[in-house]
Amino acid sequence: MTLHPVVIYTRYTDGTLKQISYIYVSDTQAHNSETVYAFLKHITEELKSSRPDIECVHYITDSPTLQYRNKTRMYVVANHDTLFGTAASWQYWEAGHGKGPCDGVGGASKRQADLAVKRHSAVIQTAREYYNWGKSETGSYTRYVFVPKAECEFALDELSKLNIKPVKGTMEIHSVVKIGQGEFAVRSTSCFCDQCFENGKFTVLCSGWTKHSFKYA
Repeated sequence: MTLHPVVIYTRYTDGTLKQISYIYVSDTQAHNSETVYAFLKHITEELKSSRPDIECVHYITDSPTLQYRNKTRMYVVANHDTLFGTAASWQYWEAGHGKGPCDGVGGASKRQADLAVKRHSAVIQTAREYYNWGKSETGSYTRYVFVPKAECEFALDELSKLNIKPVKGTMEIHSVVKIGQGEFAVRSTSCFCDQCFENGKFTVLCSGWTKHSFKYA
């Protein structure tokens, strides 16, 4: 079973910020970049459903190479508009940064599930049973989404056909930004200065960025 907690923050034109928490549940055992890609399809679909006017998605995660900090994730950022209909950036926390909001959502969900089992109010032995329990929690503000193993395997098949070479110095990169069709820029540290970030989008005009390209296959 795989659990992938997500917290989505959406900024509205009046300046208000809305937060929604999700737990993506799957019966796959593959905790890899392809599984994350399958989850991203659901995440971006939900975003565009609630906000059709969305123009850019900014992902902020920790840095495990198997799931996030790798060539596949950079390919997704470079072609995010073709794949999902919006521009994108990906920012990585520094190693040892501590726990973030997603860790809190995931930890709270697991604790509540454990309590439900101990109280004999739920039987949770499979991914589907975890999802069904989560959906039935009337007092929870977290939304649960089930992603079948077949979708993760399809994502693996889709991405395995790509001929992508790793970007040199990947382990030192903390910011990946889409800058053109199939093009992206990377930086060892994230930068949100006036030259690089304006009106919710990146322009990467200051120093420190290097540019690359992964064309959509």
